[in-house]
Order: sequence, then C-alpha cells, then structure tokens
Amino acid sequence: MRRLLNGTFIRYFFSYLLIFVISVFSLAFVYRSELIDVLSHQFESNVLDQLNAVVNDLDEGIKEMYTVNNAIVNNVDVVLSKYNDSPSQSNNVRMELKKYIVGNSYIIASVYIDKLNGRMYSYNKQYSLKYTGGDVIIHSPAQSFIFSPDQYIDASSGRLIYLESDGEYCLIYFPVNHSYFNYTSFFILGASLLSDVCQSLISNTVSECIITDGNHVFGSSGMRSVLSKGFINETGIVPFENYSSLCISNAFAGGLRICALTSGQALGASISAALYNCLPVLTLLIALGFILVFGITNLTYKPLHKLAARMKDESITQNDPLRILDMAMSQQKNRSIDLEEKIDYYRTLIKKSVLDSIMSASGKSSEDIHNFDYLFAPNADYAIAVLACDASFSASVSGLFDPDIDAGVLSRNDETVFLLISGIKNESVTENNLESMVLEALECANARFALSSVSTSVLDMPRLYSQAEKLYPCTSDEKRIVSWKDYNGDTPVNDNFEYPNDRISAFENALRSCEFSFAQSALNEIFDLLDAIPVKNDTIPDFFIRNVLIDLLSVLTICMNDAKIAFTDFENPYLETLYLCRSCAYETEKKSIRSHFAEMIRIFEKKTGAVSVPPKMIELIVKENLSNPDFGITNIYDKYDISIAYMSYLFKKEIGVGFSDYVWKMRFEKACELLAERKLSVDEVSLAVGYLHSSSFRRKFKQETGLSPTEYITEHTPKPESAVGAETLY
Repeated sequence: MRRLLNGTFIRYFFSYLLIFVISVFSLAFVYRSELIDVLSHQFESNVLDQLNAVVNDLDEGIKEMYTVNNAIVNNVDVVLSKYNDSPSQSNNVRMELKKYIVGNSYIIASVYIDKLNGRMYSYNKQYSLKYTGGDVIIHSPAQSFIFSPDQYIDASSGRLIYLESDGEYCLIYFPVNHSYFNYTSFFILGASLLSDVCQSLISNTVSECIITDGNHVFGSSGMRSVLSKGFINETGIVPFENYSSLCISNAFAGGLRICALTSGQALGASISAALYNCLPVLTLLIALGFILVFGITNLTYKPLHKLAARMKDESITQNDPLRILDMAMSQQKNRSIDLEEKIDYYRTLIKKSVLDSIMSASGKSSEDIHNFDYLFAPNADYAIAVLACDASFSASVSGLFDPDIDAGVLSRNDETVFLLISGIKNESVTENNLESMVLEALECANARFALSSVSTSVLDMPRLYSQAEKLYPCTSDEKRIVSWKDYNGDTPVNDNFEYPNDRISAFENALRSCEFSFAQSALNEIFDLLDAIPVKNDTIPDFFIRNVLIDLLSVLTICMNDAKIAFTDFENPYLETLYLCRSCAYETEKKSIRSHFAEMIRIFEKKTGAVSVPPKMIELIVKENLSNPDFGITNIYDKYDISIAYMSYLFKKEIGVGFSDYVWKMRFEKACELLAERKLSVDEVSLAVGYLHSSSFRRKFKQETGLSPTEYITEHTPKPESAVGAETLY
C-alpha cells in the first residue's frame, strides 16, 4: 500500500473521485429537474381537470337557475291571475319565490317585476330592494346598488351582471327576458359565491385562484396582474415562471374562466425534501463509489507502475511513475535528436571533406583556394553563384563587392579563375537581388566575366560551376559581362549537374514501401545520370558525383535502420561502399559501386523477407475485430514489431490485396450473411460490421452491390411456395 500511495496514484485517485462525485450530483440534479417537470405537468393536468369539474358544477347551477326561473314565472303568473289585486296576493307571490330558492345555495334573492302594474315582488335572505322609476335599488348592509333591468332585456342567453360600488360587488343572474314579456325576473346571487369557489381551490400546490371575464376579478387580489399578460383568452396550461404554471379553465356563464396559479416552488421543495430523505442511501452510494474508484485507480495505475519500473535506469532517481516516464521519454527523445544531429553532421562532414580533398589534390595551384567551411555550418542560409574571370584580374575582384558579399577562389587554371560568390540572406542580400548586385559591381571593372545563376544550396555548386565554365567562352571585348539569364533555356549552354533530389526521394519512398525492384530502377536512373557527366579531370564534377553517392548511401542506411535491420547484418558492405564513394574515383570504380549498392539492397530485401504474415492468423484477427470501428493495420503490425509501410507491403504480398480492401471484403461478407438472416435491423448490422454511422455503411454497400441493404433483403428473401407455383403456371 505504501508503494502505491505516491503523487501519481493520489492524483489518479482524486481525478476519478472528482469525476464520480460530479457525475452523481449531476445525475441527482438532472433527476430532480426531470422529476419536477414530469410531476408538475401531471399535477397541472390534475388542477386543470379540477377547474373544469368546478366549471361544470357552476354551469349546472346556472342551468338549474334557468329551470327555477321558468317555474317561478309560471306559478307567479297563476298567483297574479288568481288573486287579482287581493291583499294576500303579495304574500302568495313571495311564498312562491321563497319555495324555489330556499334550498339553493347560489341564490340570495329572487325578484319578479310585474311590468303591467309596475310592481316588484321579491324574496331575499340578505338585501332590501326597491323599484322606482324602472330602476331597482338594492340595499346591502354596506352599500347600495342601482341598475335598470330594461337594459338587459332581449339578450340571447342568460347573463351574470356585476354591480360595483366602492369596491363592493353585487352579482345578479339575469335570465332571458324579452321586451314583449309582461314581466321581468332575475336572481341576486351571493357576492362571495365566486370568491368562495376560488378559495376552495387553494391548496399547498395552488397558490392563488381567480374567476374573471377579463374585466372583473373574483378571488385572490394578487393575481389581478395576470389580466395584463393577455393569458385570459387562452385555455389550458400556460407556463409561468419558477416551475409555476397558469391553469385556465373552459369558459362558462357568458365568458367567465377560472385561473389557478400552481406553485412549482412548493412542488420542488417537496421533491427536494424527498431527495434529502434519501441522503443515507446517497451516502452509501458515495462510499461504494469511493471503494470502486480506489479499485479502478489501482487497476489503471498498475500497468503504468510496471512500465515505469521497466524504463527506469540508474540515471533516474525519481520514484513517481509519471516522472520516471517523462524523464525516460525525454532521454529517448534527446538520444534520437542527438542521433539525427550526428547523422546530419556526419553527412555534412563527408561532403565538406570530399570537397576539401578534391580541391587540395587537384594538382592545380591552390595556395589561394578559399575556405568555404561556413557554407556547411548548421542552419547556414546563403545565396551563392559562381563567377568566371581572367586569371590576371582575379586578385582585384573581391574588392569590387559590397561587404555583405564574400568572393573566394573555388578553382583556377592558367587562364581562368572561378570564384564562389556568397552572401548570407538578409534584408540587403536575397536570392533574387544577388545577381543584380554582382553585375552592378562588375560594370566598373575592365575585364571579361561570366556569372552563373543563383542558388541557396551548396549542392548546386557543380551546376553553377558548369554554367560559369560554359558561359565564359561567350564573353568578348564587345560583350564583357555574360550572365546565365542571357542564355537561360538555350541549348548550347546547358549542364548535367542538376541535383537529383526527386530521384533520390523516389528511391527512398520505394525502399520504405519495400518495392525493391522499383528502388533498384530508381537507383539505376541516378547512376545513368552520373555516367552521363562528361569525363574530365575536373574537381567540380567529381565533387557533385561524390555528394550524390553519399546521399544515396545515407538514405539506404537510414531506411534499413528504420526497418529494424541490425547494423551488424550490413556493416561490411556499408563500410566498403562508403570507402568507394568517398575515396575512389567514380569513373574507375563505378561498376564496383553499383554492385555494392545492389548487394545492400539484396540484404535489405532478404532481411525484410524473413518476416512473414500468416494469412490464417490475419483472417482470425480481422474476424475478431469486424465490429471494432477503430480496427486498423496498426493492430496487426504491433504484433510483428515492424513499420506500417513494410507491414502494408507484407500484407499485400501474403494476402494478395491491400489491407483496407481485405477488411471491407470480410465485413461485406458478414453483412450479407446477417442481412439474409433478417434477424437484425440495418442499423444493427452496420454496428456489427464496424460502422458507427449506418449512412456510411449503406453508401458503401450500395457501391458494392448496386442495391441498398433494404433492397438486398427484399431481393434475397425467399418467395412463398404458392407464389412461386402461381408464377410458374402463368
């Protein structure tokens, strides 16, 4: 345990624990929100059903008043005709009115107006009524209300009338009365009737309730602001705020609606309390999660610890696995960088030493040969050109140029000297303006000059030298200065020293793809190019050839190393080839050089050919991973410890087709089998053969067969025997 409890293990543990805790609480929060939404909707539906049930009761009560009104009118007409103006007439009418309203909880007073005689008869439980000049005056204990019944005559249906005085309401139900009737009847309802209905609906989840027609409000005064929000014309559930909703009933009594505001906060508080009651279970869950996180951390940490133990060496004193791996990877990276730098330095050193040895052994006067070591320095960035001039004038040339431009003797003979013009690239000297700067400086000199083109690569020195050498005979007293741009593209002045970078790249690509016949062909093309260089005892062609040979040998060596071929397997032919390329004249040893390169390529091919990819094993691996969308050739080459490029070569060599085509063939056959069985949907078949997105699978399948998966199922579904027989008869 003490061995495990280090910084890395603790960081892993708390990372997993943090993820677990966040996941649990996020799940609880989401669950709470979803639960509130679901229960709120369910409760709102229940509240709306309750409101509509109350509306139905009120409608029934109003319909009952309509029936009562008809009975009262008929009976009162009988009483009036029977007791015509007798003293007992008024009492008999009131008794008829009382008989129908005593048991009705809605009606406070029943009123009948005899329009023929201008008399009003009433029975009421609360109000005092007078009929004067066609107006009815209603006296309550607190207020008086006046209204004219005539203004409500000839309505198409019964109406509820609100009379208001100093904030007090009187509620009247006016049945259908027509102007040709000899009477007018109406009922005075309890002023608190609608408010009482609203109050009965208030509960712990219905915070406020009103009955309104848009102008008048009965019930909770706090909901008067609802009228300004324009909700009153809607029916159903209207989202409000903070999990609250406004439930609006169906219309009744000529436009009245019941509006109830549900309390989402109360519902949320109840659910939160329920979750709080589950806290012991949640605590137990967290404790189990703590143990689970510890186990997962230990499970994922052990491979890291083992890997760190394998990579640790004496130079690493740390015990933390991540620090060990970081230091080990850094050391490996530094070793790789050092190796690359050593290879680059070695190649540069060989090229420079070849140039030095050639120039010093040319047999010509070399006491003033310039030192060009700076051109081979790491990250050197120079623009260079070769200038040919009369040997007697060479000593004066360097004084003509700008201080940023260096001119040094590259080689000389009895009549001509060749100078290498170089300038480090900066704001004043560029590849484009070096030529114009040199030509401008030469205008004041009385001599003949031939200037090559400009390049930024030291490897182009042979080509530049060849250009200057061939241009110099074109100079004359009339045309003292000749530059390459004057003859660019002319056949008489071309050269054979264009550095074969493209051919060398093709040679390298063929080696990395293990296409050895193509690599040999590319190598032969390069050798043919070198053979075509004119045979002269000159230093520049020799320098060019040796550089090309050294590059070819370096590329071949690096590719063999990347293919994990041990250096001991090709050490002797490599050293012999290096000696021939560096120290021997190509003209005399070219056959031997070719044979040595061919021998190294044969070793390359033989060693890589020792690795085989058993087709049966490949088939088994692919079948096991058909449903894995991330399956690739890397899953195979890891087992054989070789490069991807060589793995692709071996795969095609052993199997006969490319890896992608082979995997698709296996997946296609499996898909056809599953589709024919008709046990899985197309999407399930897509997943079974490694396609996360069925659209990609459908497109690929149709490209292969010309049919969509659905059409393929239909095409390969056996027809019923009866249908087959009928078709045959036909």
